[in-house]
Amino acid sequence: MRKARKKSVRIKAYRLGEQSEGLDRLIKKGQVCPLDDETFEVHTVETKGGKGEKVHAGDYVKLDASERPYPNKADFFEENHRHIEGDQYEQLPKEREVWMMGDPMCPEIEFLIEHGRLELHKEDPEHYFQGTGWGTKLTASSDAALVFYEIKKKSDGKIIDAEFNFVDRKTFEETYELIKEKEPVRYDAFISYSHSEPDAFIAKKLHFMLEHYKVPKKIRQICGKKKIERVFRDREELPLSANLAMGICEALEQSEYLIVICSPRSLRSEWVQREIETFLLTHTKDKILTLLAEGEPAEVFPDTLCYEERTLLRPDGTTEIVQERIEPMAADVRGADHGTIEKKLKEEFLRILAPMLGCTYDELKQRHRDYMFRRVIAGVSAAAVLAVGVTAFSLYQAAKTEAQYQEARRNQARYLADISGDLLDSGDRMGALKTVMAITPDDPDADEPVVPQQMYALNQALYSYQHTDTFIDYKTEGAYELDARVQAQDGNQEEYLSPDGTVYCCLDQLGTAYVLDVESGTCTWKINPGKLKGYDGGAFQYLAPVSDSRAVAVAQEEILLLDWKKKKVVSKIERQEEEIQAANLYYAISGMNLAVTNGNILWVYDLEQKTCTHQIEYESEKWFYPTSMVFNEDGNEIVMSTGRPTGKDNERGVICVSLTDESITGLSDVDSDVVTYVGEHRVAVVQCELAGEVEAYDDKPPLRYYVAMYDTESGEQVWTSEDYDVQAISRPCTVQLVTMNVEGNEKRLIAVSLKDKFLQLDPETGSTVSAQVYSANIIYVRPKKNDERYIVGLEDGRIYLAFAGKIEEYSGDIVIGQIHTSIGNMVYSGTTEVVIRSEESGRKVIFSSLMQDTQMKELNMDGFHIDIEYKSIPDGDDTVTYRVVKGKDAYMLGDVKMLSIFQTGAEKAIYEYRCGDDSSIDDVAIFKLEGQSCLMFYDKERGETLVDLETGKVLWRQLLKESEYQNYAVQCFHQAERCIVYSYKYFYVADLTKDGIDVQNKDGLVDDEKFMDAENYIADIAVTADDKYVIMEMSDQDSCFLKVWDVEAEKWKKIDGKQEYPVGYRNGFALGKESSVLAVYTTDGTIDILDLETGSCKQSLASGYYKSVQCAFMNADQYLLSYGDGQYLTLWDVESGKVKMQDDSGDAVGDLVTDGNSNYFGFMFCGFSWSDGDFKNSSLKIYSVDDDGQFCAYADVPFGFASFEGDEIFVTCGDEEGYYAPFYDYQELKKRAEDVLDGATLTDAEKKQYFVSE
Repeated sequence: MRKARKKSVRIKAYRLGEQSEGLDRLIKKGQVCPLDDETFEVHTVETKGGKGEKVHAGDYVKLDASERPYPNKADFFEENHRHIEGDQYEQLPKEREVWMMGDPMCPEIEFLIEHGRLELHKEDPEHYFQGTGWGTKLTASSDAALVFYEIKKKSDGKIIDAEFNFVDRKTFEETYELIKEKEPVRYDAFISYSHSEPDAFIAKKLHFMLEHYKVPKKIRQICGKKKIERVFRDREELPLSANLAMGICEALEQSEYLIVICSPRSLRSEWVQREIETFLLTHTKDKILTLLAEGEPAEVFPDTLCYEERTLLRPDGTTEIVQERIEPMAADVRGADHGTIEKKLKEEFLRILAPMLGCTYDELKQRHRDYMFRRVIAGVSAAAVLAVGVTAFSLYQAAKTEAQYQEARRNQARYLADISGDLLDSGDRMGALKTVMAITPDDPDADEPVVPQQMYALNQALYSYQHTDTFIDYKTEGAYELDARVQAQDGNQEEYLSPDGTVYCCLDQLGTAYVLDVESGTCTWKINPGKLKGYDGGAFQYLAPVSDSRAVAVAQEEILLLDWKKKKVVSKIERQEEEIQAANLYYAISGMNLAVTNGNILWVYDLEQKTCTHQIEYESEKWFYPTSMVFNEDGNEIVMSTGRPTGKDNERGVICVSLTDESITGLSDVDSDVVTYVGEHRVAVVQCELAGEVEAYDDKPPLRYYVAMYDTESGEQVWTSEDYDVQAISRPCTVQLVTMNVEGNEKRLIAVSLKDKFLQLDPETGSTVSAQVYSANIIYVRPKKNDERYIVGLEDGRIYLAFAGKIEEYSGDIVIGQIHTSIGNMVYSGTTEVVIRSEESGRKVIFSSLMQDTQMKELNMDGFHIDIEYKSIPDGDDTVTYRVVKGKDAYMLGDVKMLSIFQTGAEKAIYEYRCGDDSSIDDVAIFKLEGQSCLMFYDKERGETLVDLETGKVLWRQLLKESEYQNYAVQCFHQAERCIVYSYKYFYVADLTKDGIDVQNKDGLVDDEKFMDAENYIADIAVTADDKYVIMEMSDQDSCFLKVWDVEAEKWKKIDGKQEYPVGYRNGFALGKESSVLAVYTTDGTIDILDLETGSCKQSLASGYYKSVQCAFMNADQYLLSYGDGQYLTLWDVESGKVKMQDDSGDAVGDLVTDGNSNYFGFMFCGFSWSDGDFKNSSLKIYSVDDDGQFCAYADVPFGFASFEGDEIFVTCGDEEGYYAPFYDYQELKKRAEDVLDGATLTDAEKKQYFVSE
């Protein structure tokens, strides 16, 4: 019997007997019917005879892809699903036994038939399966699957019961995946970790150490392992809304051990918890190893690993199963910085390694010490031997040493190029450039880097070929590192940005103040409390700008007014005694007024008058620690909110303090979070209440959120919004009043974020205008300058755009900036178009802007959307490449209305053409005709058109007039003055002259008698590079195959005796660039290399079975590239049939692109797509190939096109603009990197960290 795994997908489900809107809808539709005995009838697709499947209260119904209900018993459902929120559940990837028509008979099916629970009706395919289950009759067609949910057997293996259901084929394919025979363990270990620092750093280092550890000989004799072969480390964090990828599930299943890096972040990570759950489906807990990165074990170890079941024997003889708490053994690498952590990891990783090698930690530690000691002795001995033989072998050793030195440099350069990419991903652009430039060629004028991987790292960090005139993409421009971790900033993040948006103020956790220039990302003034003239107090507690040159800094005993341009103290105010003694203070700023509260007293300072103007004590028995505090626009009123839903003794609610008469008005006694003014005396408050019971240590209590509007004069509530369910103990939320352009009209809106939800409300009524859910918590929302959209920042480092007043389809999936690190604070400067983000638990403040490659030249096509194609033709011993610029009347799928022809690298067009309004242009070709370079294209109204490119003169136009065979297409030959004219199944090789295409009879009509009958539908057509053969891809309803037309012999060419050569799928073939060679992906899972001259298959490459495979020749047809839907990119040596290199990273997406150049190839994706919430736009990824057939990435080009032999990369940018540049060489990239670095190099500490010895 087959096995299938249920895919990990989100579904909707409802518990019978509980109140829910979804269940009410099913009852109204009659799909679920309550009965008097607290049971229910569920009418599924398979039920018949009007009687539904009978289930009980407490059981579940879940909805399939067509919104039809299916019943599940409660224990089964809860074991196989995980609740997310509301009616959303995740189906866990469980294995099931499956039987389908045509499968061999098995004991389980025989059992069901013998007991009258299943009948198979071969004579009735529509009702092939008929059976009973859930108290009703079930039926399904012959293509359905019978899925077993549970099979009960006696100890001797005899079946006593089986629970099953029928699943129609469409639902089965959508929700299940058939499992191949279980593969052996592929990975020694799977590392599960939170993709934030320092967890990601530890995971990467641990991965390297494990795979590069040489097992001591004695231990090798025990375990039989020479080394740890493979460790799986997923390098990309998955969004919270996604499902655990099937590849991850398979990697977990095929891993012997799971290594969990434990920290507060991993405990909060949905994915770490899911990976543990999935691993335990197929493994025991003793196969899980833990590594402590941060926090205390009792606080950060997952509960799943901290408890195990014990069976207790009671005095009366009965047994009881209890949960007993245990503390897993863990490697402890906790440290204050990366250096300390790495030092500990070098010792502690042996604790992880020991169980993987089947020995104790002490044994492995002793053997490891012995091994290191022998290495030292061996090194000394080798040095002595070398000294004895130095004369005889001096030249040999010198050459060998030099070779080893150069190889060591290459290895180091590859490592640093990889580190450079990681640093750039985390937002450290300068660090990325410093690391990739740390190892350079010995010859400063060298044309090539030490390793080709450095070219990709340089292009990425320099943002080569990036242009964002219309497509927004915030790239990291720089990062400033503070002396200590960045201090979290409360309240409105705009408070920390100067009014003109050019300066950002922040503190580190040591109390040092920083005034940072937004445009340059540099520090204008670093204010160390111990070195500030005119101030001798302690660390700063608060820093915020009050003008375009001044800031207020709050210290323990004084409030300072600072001038950052003059770098001096302007004035000081002594703080009040009670305020000095307070521990938890909250601040708010309005112009030159500063408000400070400790939860019992409010102090207001006038910074200009240098005095405390108000000291107001609250009339409350409990302390009012605010979660938010804001001034009104006039500065004469302050509103504060506070509350903690799971707390018992804290104050809750909202109060308004009048600074006119110092009166306090209570607006609400409900738990409240952020607040904002929406008028002179109107405030909007985000409030919440518990939606259910809270268990002890519940980190996700169910909360019912809503927004309420209050009048601060009357104290009355004006309105409340609808409820929004949120599960979280930490409540990241924001609220603000905005005025936005909505479909041409200005409109006021209240913008609210609640954890991962973004809401827009009508300020007059509180009604929800729009709602959007993101894949991680939202930490920042702000209208984009001069735009009708918001910038939405997530705590995982991504930035999105959201439309005002509406939700555009898929708009929530478009990332406009991303760094791979957890974010603490974020603010957007509309003045400078810079996004400022600080690491949640790091020292860096990161500045991102709309970076562009200013080296590229601009091309404008007024009024048209640009599309690019390159055409190359021989010109003597050289090749000339033309850039064909097509102007479309609509993006992507529009008709081509205009042509402009350029030579690559040129600014001026050599020919331009525009068709009529009702026409369009197609089939563009460039070739030599009687020694002249000619352009040929098809104008829908005027027919085939031939142009002399040297003079721009139209030589002829020819409209192929109607005949029996209509809808002709024309394919020009490469060098011969011929073309092939063809329709759906007829073709003719015609002469191509300066007078036209020789295909018409004396009446001017197409001469049907000249045409050959291809006998099958022609799906595609191509001409070999030498113009000797025409390849026709034929298709019928069942298959695809190729037929080869010999142009000179005027007959079909047989290959291995066959006139029709089968193809595995449509377009599954590739032609040689220079010779009559053809690569065909066959139905046998091979790529056959066909020599058309000899009519034989010269090579058969075992590529494996795929739904589709792309192929392309390169390097004078010596190499073949193949790329299957399994995402394996392979470069083959055609002559030997051997693999030169294979890459399974899955980075390549799109269509393979090659031309006559031997040094580059690419993958081009045109269009846009959404997959699991991930938006992908047009892009080009370029690879370079060295002389040994090894390839690596060269550049990523958004909206890119390229001609490798024409040495040009082109970027389309919006509707009318494009930019082009040559392929940058190493010397140019090196100079640009040096200009950006401006003399900066790796520090000694960084060199030590990255093992740089130069």
